[in-house]
Amino acid sequence: MNTPQYVHMMTWLQALTVLIEQMQAHRDPATQAVVEEWIKEREAMKPQTKDTFNSQFGSLFRTYHNPTYFSRRLSRFADIYMASISCMLNYDLQHTFFPRRTPLQHEAPFWPEQNSSGLGVSSPSLLAPQDQSRV
Repeated sequence: MNTPQYVHMMTWLQALTVLIEQMQAHRDPATQAVVEEWIKEREAMKPQTKDTFNSQFGSLFRTYHNPTYFSRRLSRFADIYMASISCMLNYDLQHTFFPRRTPLQHEAPFWPEQNSSGLGVSSPSLLAPQDQSRV
């Protein structure tokens, strides 16, 4: 998930989605042709994102735009989530982890991005920054 190729693909996929949303209201033929090309490119990229994890079932944390059952259970019951206990080595013994409030749908536009881990797991789950490259 943290390879430059995956990060680029996900960033471009999100950018395409925003571009399509903003430009679909323009009805001139030239703009509509560009929007159609963006839609085709976006649809072609979706299977690539799934195949990054496993071509048979995709990510453990996301089904299309929705979190999986595993992801929801992890978010609900895990105070801290990380790849390995060794992730804790770079934290001070006095470090306090604080759970993050998950915004409701009507609050989401006003909140900054909550999940920098890219896992698709909503807070209070955390992934230690030094260990993200191994996920």
